[in-house]
Amino acid sequence: MINKSKSFLLTTLLAFNAPLHAVAVPAKPETSLAADRVEGIASKQPGALPLSITPQVIIDPEDLVERLKTYDQQLAIAPEDAAAREGRLLVISRLGAPASAIEEAKQYPNISSEVVQRLYEDQTALAIRWSEKVYHSTPGGEYPAYDHVIYLGEETWKRYPLSERSRFDLVRALNNRKRRAEAVALYETLQRDKLEIPGYVHEAAGSAYLAEKKPELSVRSYNAALIANPNSFDANMGLFYALADMSDYKGAKQHIETFSAKPMDPQEKFESATAAIMEMAYENRLGVAQSRLIALQNEAPNSQLLHLALAKTYLWRGWPRRAMQELDFITQRESYNLQANTAMVVADAAMGDYRSSAARLSQLQASTPDDTDVKNLTRAQAVRDMNELTLIVSGTRSKENLGNGRGFIVDTKVKGHPINFQMRPFVHEYFERGINRNDSADYRRLGAGIDYVIPSLGEVEGEIQQEFFMHPKTSIAVQGKFDLNDYWKYSIRLDSDPVDVPLEARRARVSGRLAAIGAAYRASELFAVHADFSQLNMSDHNIRRDGLIGGTAKLVEGPRYKGTLGLDVSLSTNSLANASYYNPKKVRAAQISFANEWINYQRYDRSFGQQLIFSLGRSAEEGFRTGTIGGIGYEQRVSLSDVVALSYSFGYVRKIYSGVLSKGPEANLSLNWKF
Repeated sequence: MINKSKSFLLTTLLAFNAPLHAVAVPAKPETSLAADRVEGIASKQPGALPLSITPQVIIDPEDLVERLKTYDQQLAIAPEDAAAREGRLLVISRLGAPASAIEEAKQYPNISSEVVQRLYEDQTALAIRWSEKVYHSTPGGEYPAYDHVIYLGEETWKRYPLSERSRFDLVRALNNRKRRAEAVALYETLQRDKLEIPGYVHEAAGSAYLAEKKPELSVRSYNAALIANPNSFDANMGLFYALADMSDYKGAKQHIETFSAKPMDPQEKFESATAAIMEMAYENRLGVAQSRLIALQNEAPNSQLLHLALAKTYLWRGWPRRAMQELDFITQRESYNLQANTAMVVADAAMGDYRSSAARLSQLQASTPDDTDVKNLTRAQAVRDMNELTLIVSGTRSKENLGNGRGFIVDTKVKGHPINFQMRPFVHEYFERGINRNDSADYRRLGAGIDYVIPSLGEVEGEIQQEFFMHPKTSIAVQGKFDLNDYWKYSIRLDSDPVDVPLEARRARVSGRLAAIGAAYRASELFAVHADFSQLNMSDHNIRRDGLIGGTAKLVEGPRYKGTLGLDVSLSTNSLANASYYNPKKVRAAQISFANEWINYQRYDRSFGQQLIFSLGRSAEEGFRTGTIGGIGYEQRVSLSDVVALSYSFGYVRKIYSGVLSKGPEANLSLNWKF
């Protein structure tokens, strides 16, 4: 019987793929009570135990089995020996069979309540360990085991209200089950009660705080966990992500580089090295991160971790199709990979395939509704499907206004809920006022239309417009933007009565028809070029053609500051001379700009940033004047939540209008509100 018991208990214990001390245990080792029982027997019967059995913490399963044999020998001599019986039960529990020990304890009423409590606590700890180590092929497959652990912990706590260990283990179990708020609430009661909290509980709390988007508290808990166990892989990795979420990139970089340099398990070494590379991506050094990930991939071409990291980097660089290739590689080998599937939801949405994105998300919601990424994606989809108000108010100095070019524009657009995923109705109001010293003119139009997103191709918008001016007129506008791949974008616009017609021309009963095309090449977030051409055929037989070539190059790309150089060259021509409005035969302009952008605060959906732009150039109006143009502009951008974003700017501009220098202040306001 003893040999069979030894074989079973050893098999059970060795099934744990980690050292015993990694089990959710209290501050003192679980074998301490068993050692006390051995010491008690030895003091009463010094010759009853071999000398090799001494009161110390023993975690070797062979030693535990020998200890069990010793208790059995003692009980064979004295069946009523309570100390030997209690020691036997504790060793059986330590060997991985607390449920059997509990059942045996029920047969002996004289077993102390302290020992029985320990057995129930061991049962919960063992269940936690098994639930964390068992592999599940499908996401959410682990939930029933986690629910069972929580049940055991809560029942033990009810049975023993003073059990600190039950509360400790419940924090860990609740966090595992993604019941983060409950885990945090229980953890904070432990802190208020000033208990000596074990490291694994701090670690679970750090994870829960991070999922609840409270990185400062997460950092505090992870640091406490690392005091107890400096080499904990999960605590070290969790601290890195918490620091990154706080935008403490310097601290995150220093921590992950120090940790990844330590000797550790090869798989953990590889994961920490990958995280160290991803830290560069968090700092917006996406090109560097991509290069290093690809270099590391040469060493491990089939690593799903690297393919996932590359996919995320490609998404951040604006390349959803390349990201999807990496994600397909993963799901072809592991179709239920949760991280890959959540990233696919994002990639589908980035390509405008909202139907596919919603279908993927629906599957994840059914299997893993409590997963943090799934919850975030559910929220993102809900926000995307809300009504959306966009309001732009701008004070202008341009050739589109009266006299000296002063005026303002209010452009308001409200999109409704999606119809059948890809289509959204909208209403649109445009108001413009042009002002000179002795005169002003107002122009207003209302419109309604449909915006349709073609999956993986682009977006088409059609609008019926009614203008309210000197001579009310109904018109139609159609525009499209197309992304044939991750780099090239094309646009087209047709309007039977565009707002591009100057107000002075409208007052002279001149209308127009516009056709415009454009192309843009975006190599990455660092470099982009574009070319646009439009032709405005006006009712007085004037044909106005405008061409623009421009580009931007990001010279500085960091987590806090970005510096972007821009260049625009334009040419505008008019076929008709001596019109009632400003229409020089030819206008040539070239302007260089430099945009300084600071991100002063960023925390998930809340952010605050500033931008300072300098521009300088020359404008030549054939038959009028050649002069210097440019200006300076300052802007603040505020994101109050995932549904409200606001920006406002003011500056000083210098332009040439009808041969006359026009200079002075400008101001702009933009609001985006989803409701």
